[in-house]
Amino acid sequence: MSKSALYTVLESLDTAGIRYCHWKSNEHLDAGLCGETDIDMLVAHDQASQCREVLTSHGWLYDAAPPFTEMEHWMGFDTASGRLLHIHLHTAGLPVGPSKRKIYTLPQSVSDWVLTQRVRTDGVWTASPETELFMLILRFALKSGPRNLAGAYVRTRDVVPPNLRKEFQWLVAQDIDTLSCPVLSAGFSACVQSLRVIMNDTSAPFYRYIPLLLRMRLLVLRYITPYRICARRKKGGKTLQRPTPVFAFVGVDGSGKTTLVSELRAWFGWKFNAQMFYLGTPKKCGFGGVLYKVTRKVPGSRWVFRLYAALYRLATALRARRAAHNGCIVLTDRYPTPLLWQVSDGPRATGFLSSIERTLYRAIPAPGRLVVLRVPEEILRLRDSTVPTETRIRKLNGIDALIAANTEIPLQVVDASRSREAVLLECKQMLFETLRGI
Repeated sequence: MSKSALYTVLESLDTAGIRYCHWKSNEHLDAGLCGETDIDMLVAHDQASQCREVLTSHGWLYDAAPPFTEMEHWMGFDTASGRLLHIHLHTAGLPVGPSKRKIYTLPQSVSDWVLTQRVRTDGVWTASPETELFMLILRFALKSGPRNLAGAYVRTRDVVPPNLRKEFQWLVAQDIDTLSCPVLSAGFSACVQSLRVIMNDTSAPFYRYIPLLLRMRLLVLRYITPYRICARRKKGGKTLQRPTPVFAFVGVDGSGKTTLVSELRAWFGWKFNAQMFYLGTPKKCGFGGVLYKVTRKVPGSRWVFRLYAALYRLATALRARRAAHNGCIVLTDRYPTPLLWQVSDGPRATGFLSSIERTLYRAIPAPGRLVVLRVPEEILRLRDSTVPTETRIRKLNGIDALIAANTEIPLQVVDASRSREAVLLECKQMLFETLRGI
């Protein structure tokens, strides 16, 4: 995959004279540049605002970390491949500790030392092998508590986690002579050097680590700031710092909207809190499914299911709007817009109940953006030959009427007769551009 999307940002940082470096996990730097994993970028504290301006100018989305950390999340998009790009931006201090709760913040002097020792690797500034190995061992020490050691002993596994062991072996192969950090005490450097010797021996028993890890924990109290002991990672991915529009995907049967929404949900869900809402009639799930089967067998009772379906769709639409207001990425399928009532699951009750049903449907808020999947009739016939021709044409005419009559909701027409990959890429580009503009 092309690395141009991230390289363009990094070149802009260089042009602006901003001091940065990828400070850890350089063993798989290429994967980060390709968008397969995160990029951990350290930036000089006094140039943090300039760095944010560069990222914003390139259309990256900002998501602040919890207030007790010194890390920001920035999300970018590679238009060529359709990949999301993710930068962990460290602007003051370096948070380290267990992966689900960062307990310690390294002092600013350590960050300055890492930046001072940075080196150029394939056009990207990275931490030097010496500083990265020092930081790797320090990170391991602060990740490894009594529970980790006891678990390694009980399960007879390596005390060093596999990912850290892989990075360690890669760094050791760089032929590093000494490990010392001038801004920390000689005791720190001695502990790090001793841990390096033990980690070189893959068969070293767990009890050899205990005195060094305890000593480093004592040194932590002098040099490193504990900032929150029980800080847990937020579940469900990251939310934007502002409300987002509700994206409604509409199209006739066979246009591929359900599959498309599911794939977009999985794509966004890698880093964002993305939720998918189905707003069709509840014929196949839970209480709605049971009610549908019962009312089909009892003459004159179908109005019960129709009113329930109206209530269900209204409640689901309101939940979707609340989620979008909280910064989630909301993708919906079969949104009951008024212009499509006559062709897809709109009000169907008769008599005095029709006014109640229509009142419920009119209470459904309009989506923030419509994505219409347009497919020619001859292609739809090939995809699903079980649908009667007159039904298919009626629904296509309804879609055309929606496109022609819609004047209030931002609308994007997508040619869904193309390959799945082409349609998916266009929708990714449209969604990310929309989020950039809010």
